[in-house]
Amino acid sequence: MQLFTLGINHRSAHLSEREKFAHTFQQTPHLMDTLFKTQAVEEAVVLSTCNRTELYTVTRCHHAVKEWLRRQQSFDEKLLTTAIYEHHDLNMIKHLMSVASGLDSMVLGEPQILGQMKQAYHHALRQGTVGKQFHKLFPAVFEAAKLVRSQTDIGCHPVTLTYAVIQLAKKVCPPLEQSNVLLVGAGETIELVANYLHRHNVQRLLIANRTLERAHGLARHYGAVPIRFEEMLTTLAEVDLVISATTSDTAILYKESVAGVMAKRAQRPLFIADLAVPRDIDPAVGELSGVHLYNIDHLQSMVSENQQSRQGAIFQAQAIIEVQAAHHLRQLRVLDASDMIRNYRKKMEQWRDQELDNALKTFAHHQDPVMAMRELARRLTNKFMHQPTSKLRDAAYTQHALLLNLLRELYEL
Repeated sequence: MQLFTLGINHRSAHLSEREKFAHTFQQTPHLMDTLFKTQAVEEAVVLSTCNRTELYTVTRCHHAVKEWLRRQQSFDEKLLTTAIYEHHDLNMIKHLMSVASGLDSMVLGEPQILGQMKQAYHHALRQGTVGKQFHKLFPAVFEAAKLVRSQTDIGCHPVTLTYAVIQLAKKVCPPLEQSNVLLVGAGETIELVANYLHRHNVQRLLIANRTLERAHGLARHYGAVPIRFEEMLTTLAEVDLVISATTSDTAILYKESVAGVMAKRAQRPLFIADLAVPRDIDPAVGELSGVHLYNIDHLQSMVSENQQSRQGAIFQAQAIIEVQAAHHLRQLRVLDASDMIRNYRKKMEQWRDQELDNALKTFAHHQDPVMAMRELARRLTNKFMHQPTSKLRDAAYTQHALLLNLLRELYEL
């Protein structure tokens, strides 16, 4: 068995390519069924966020996983050579720990990714795609991420996506205290944005979501006004800033509908930040006069200053991850060996029980007890010695030095 991951992120691919890969994993339960039917995979977890989609597996053959991906109807095979990266065994553990620690995030050190990875793991637990290897590995990854945060400054002076959005919006919108803001969606990203805006005294905050009850729940916490999803277009005429992050498969705002809204705004600019992958806003909306549309990739330059302020912490974090990853790979190898030890013990116990049954039968026929015990010892010794002896002869004949040395060490010869 080997650990194997395939993934795509903001560094390896443009947003349009990430959207294609994310679309492939939209129906995760169904996809996992087809993956496990290949019988090449024993465990699997899928992580999908606005900046990355990654598949983590315990597999017999990583080539079979890639072949399975090629066969998916919505998958663009060109991505395998242009955008998708892969990691194996120790490097996969290091990658997981780096991702969970925020080292691989667009916003270096951001804490949201750890929660997203935990959600992905617990979702896989509910789907039944987590076995003994990932039961050990993922809690170890979460613990390593906690160590990185507690022992380095990776999380200090945060520069979040919300911060980047607000900095861009300042160029065209009034100050937050004088701005009306519409949030579309009700997931974790929108909740983080709502919290930020509430703390910075936004004038008026509205939340639109397909499930009105969910919008009501967020609105109560952050002093916002919940609105029906169908009211979103009407509301666009009133707001200065729109931030959208839904899980929709298709765009929710198109050029034609937004053009009608802009005609009513009396040349007031409209700032739209699309934080969703796949995108919520049709890119053509950005062609409209007065509309300032930014997607997740546009924000990369805004958060680059964050990289410089935390460079020193990166080396400390990487050192922690090196130690933790090596330690947990050894733990997983012990876990693998425990199965072999269990099977070996079971085999020996079966031989013992067979020969003990034979010995008891001879006692029943009043055979000399001493002779019966000697026969039991002889038969057991022959059974225990047969395979190692045969392997020793084969190793000597083929000059298999490594196997000979292993057998010498194992039996202290």
